[in-house]
Amino acid sequence: MRNGSAIRKTLSIALTITSFIVAAALPITACLGPPPLTPSVLITRADVIVHATALEYVKTPREKMVELDFSSNGNIRFKVEQVLKGEDIPATLTIEGLLSVVDDFNDHPVPYDMVRPGGRRGPCEVYSYKKGAEFLLFLRKEDGKLTPYWATMSPTNEQLRSPDDAWLKWVKEYLRTQEKRERRAQARGLFMRGLSWWWHSPLPDAIYY
Repeated sequence: MRNGSAIRKTLSIALTITSFIVAAALPITACLGPPPLTPSVLITRADVIVHATALEYVKTPREKMVELDFSSNGNIRFKVEQVLKGEDIPATLTIEGLLSVVDDFNDHPVPYDMVRPGGRRGPCEVYSYKKGAEFLLFLRKEDGKLTPYWATMSPTNEQLRSPDDAWLKWVKEYLRTQEKRERRAQARGLFMRGLSWWWHSPLPDAIYY
């Protein structure tokens, strides 16, 4: 009986150690929500899209730490360089987050289908912004404020490598293509309404007779 108990205890310890090893080998994530939005859905659902530069703290965070998974109540002022989507956007925006001294570029191919590396752990959103760096921000209005924290694991606040960044160019081209499609659809709608009016008006009968 003692031997059996000792064997069971040994197996239990071995299983526990194995579990720790497996857990350590898996990517650390707490993402239990929906998958990232596709680029087209991300663009469609965003109320505002801006190319902006992280300038300085408007409100310093309550905890000064090098790495944080959460914003810690810090507010950053961004200078708006370009407005890609939205109206009446001010020259500067204030967004919750932490200023950083390191780059955090997305390592996926364009168009991005996932948040940059800094947002793939913890809450699965990235709150850090390198001071002086440029970002492409997809914002939604929540509680009267514009925020990039509305789509878990999605690339809503990617750092740009240059003013001619491939992600920025892709989003601009997508928006231009959508605008052309909308104009063509509007033109077709106007043409069909005009044709319908002409067909049902007395004018065709007068021409026929």
